[in-house]
Amino acid sequence: MGSEDFNLDNLNEEQRAAVTTTEGYVRVIAGAGSGKTRALTYRFAYLVNEIGILPSHILCVTFTNKAAAEMRNRIRKLTGDNDTGYISTFHGFCVSVLQEDSHAVSYPKSFLVLDNSDIDAMLQIIYEERGLTLRQMTFSAARDMIEIRKLFKEPHYYEDLIRMSLDEIHQKYLAATKADDIIFYGYLYQEKKCFGLDYNDLLKFVLYIFQTNDEIRQKWQERLEYIMIDEFQDIDWIQYELMKALCPYHNNLFVVGDPDQTIYTWRGADIRYLLEFDKNFPGVQTIMMNRNYRSTKPILDVANSLISKNKGRIKKDLICGNEGESLPLARTSSLATPSAGDTPATPPSTSPLPSYFHAKSAEEEAENLVKKIRELTGNTVVEPVETTADLTTTAQFAPSDIAILYRAHYISRTIEEVFQREKIAYTLNSGVPFFDRTEIKDSLSYLRMIAYKDDLSFLRVVNSPKRNVGERRIKFLKEYVAKHGGTLYDALKLSVGDELFANTKAQSFIDLIENFSATYHNMQISELFSHVMNQSGYELALRTEGSQERLDNLAELKQSIYEYETSCGEECTLENYLAHAALYTNADITAHKNAVRLMTIHTAKGLEFPVVFIVGMNENMFPSQKVDSLKAMEEERRLAFVAVTRAQKRLYLSEAEGFTNHAGGRYPSRFIFDIDKTLLHYEVELPPQLLTKTKLYIEESDSILAKKSELADLKEGDTVEHKILGRGTILKIDRTAATYTVKFEKVATPRKMSFKAPLTKVGG
Repeated sequence: MGSEDFNLDNLNEEQRAAVTTTEGYVRVIAGAGSGKTRALTYRFAYLVNEIGILPSHILCVTFTNKAAAEMRNRIRKLTGDNDTGYISTFHGFCVSVLQEDSHAVSYPKSFLVLDNSDIDAMLQIIYEERGLTLRQMTFSAARDMIEIRKLFKEPHYYEDLIRMSLDEIHQKYLAATKADDIIFYGYLYQEKKCFGLDYNDLLKFVLYIFQTNDEIRQKWQERLEYIMIDEFQDIDWIQYELMKALCPYHNNLFVVGDPDQTIYTWRGADIRYLLEFDKNFPGVQTIMMNRNYRSTKPILDVANSLISKNKGRIKKDLICGNEGESLPLARTSSLATPSAGDTPATPPSTSPLPSYFHAKSAEEEAENLVKKIRELTGNTVVEPVETTADLTTTAQFAPSDIAILYRAHYISRTIEEVFQREKIAYTLNSGVPFFDRTEIKDSLSYLRMIAYKDDLSFLRVVNSPKRNVGERRIKFLKEYVAKHGGTLYDALKLSVGDELFANTKAQSFIDLIENFSATYHNMQISELFSHVMNQSGYELALRTEGSQERLDNLAELKQSIYEYETSCGEECTLENYLAHAALYTNADITAHKNAVRLMTIHTAKGLEFPVVFIVGMNENMFPSQKVDSLKAMEEERRLAFVAVTRAQKRLYLSEAEGFTNHAGGRYPSRFIFDIDKTLLHYEVELPPQLLTKTKLYIEESDSILAKKSELADLKEGDTVEHKILGRGTILKIDRTAATYTVKFEKVATPRKMSFKAPLTKVGG
């Protein structure tokens, strides 16, 4: 029998139904904080303890290795058994299948699972062998291309990998002439050579085995008497097909998820698998778990009000399991101009309303965080402490109880600067402190090189971007300095004429540094920064690499320089700025356990915190400026819902006036106005003029998104109608540039036009 911890009385009515409904097809719609993991672990223990199923006959799939490990630990405690069956990710389960049955695809049991660094090492070999450069395709773009080709363009590629000999694949690679083909077949050759499988291969190979080998499929179908899938809202096509291949023998399939928390469609997740589960499987029983034990009622009211604006969902409201039933929401106009007599009606609850703060600048927004954190922790200055016992007696929360969430990493820059200045201990989850990020250190080293020509800066930037000044030439320069003295830069200037530097861009690097060293005194630092990033080729290298996040960070650094110039006036010098920036590169402040946590919302998924601040709630920041359809906007709103439901006791929303990295002034996020005004404590009222401008901006944005969504399914060859140019045929669609190339019947040559063009589709 299991341990004494296993007791169905620990479950509420909905959880108990999910646990004890063991036979057939079961769908659980589990709201945020409703005890989903508890229901899953108890269900596993119920099958083992009460029904007597062998753990090795149960498959429980979750989406991260961390979640699988946590689930295994909890199940061990409930069953008292070290055997926890197949509790893993889809990829982990596929590894188990291949370790048993890889002979079906002519692979050894000792196959290699490849990660991104392995793939990059293979790409390096291919690029060197065939003379490809990163200008043709970055490694990141090559990995994406390979994935898209494997999943969509050549979904049967694995048959080549399985059936063709190593020499046949090699010949295909050697015969390839286009960069895409060279990289793709070169990669397949490298994979076959070391019997390596990447994450896509694991799923594809196992699905291939199940589809082509009846005996192996039957063996796994019979073995897995019960299949449970967690986070079902995040499932993609190939995972769905694997699941369908496994369950027809016993027909016991249990899926649990929340359509309101689908935030990974960009990774292939399809919300329809959960929404339409009852249409695709016979006799589905649906159980709603919407009693939330994590958050206070006012926080849940905010979450319910926000997500109710989405259309693609199963309607449900989270109910507070701690403070009684939620009342129906008051429906107020989301962008109504507040009247002087407005007073928020507080719902009947012992907990405070979530707060909304509108700041005049990003710095004021960060300073408001400091003020609130000090109030919450009872400290005048939040010094790093290791236990809550060290806090003053007025403390309600420890610093580590507090999480600051944002949509993208670059938003943390101003917060980090203010926190370091104000001695607020913080740590970044899944992110590097802003001034410690590679591109920030590199670009500041360029400025330092211009001002000081020091060896540390020289070593950091002389070959970034690549100038063919690698280890051998650096070693020569170091030996030169050891013998003759001076700096490495001096040594390069004196040696650049040597044959050793003939095939390098060392002279252009020297010209760059000499030119700006002579002129930087007469330039603004922000102007100097722009010129150096451009002329050094550093910004171009980032663009070629295709990393929008790193480019956003550069833009944020430039904004930081501009703010420094504005605050210092005429006394601002490059040397002063570099000293100022150096203060923020000291990472000591992040090393403490009891510190405020900063992270993106995606990182926070699955976590919970007593206090949550959601910052940077501006249009083009959150929602992201990358949103290009009404469907994508619904996903952003789901992401906001995920952020709100991380909070247990206190929730604070904030945004600031100013300018975005991308274009134009900042407007408060539509997500603020999606929340009924009575449910938020507005710390300051929004200026009526800003409210009017915001409303117009959101309306215009929605109109553009509606148009893009309407035309999203257009493809090459479709017939369209233009209200002025008439009927035409789409020749090409460039989704990156957001353009159509159309050949109109009445116009001699094709026309390239934006997605905003007044086109309508003709026919079905």
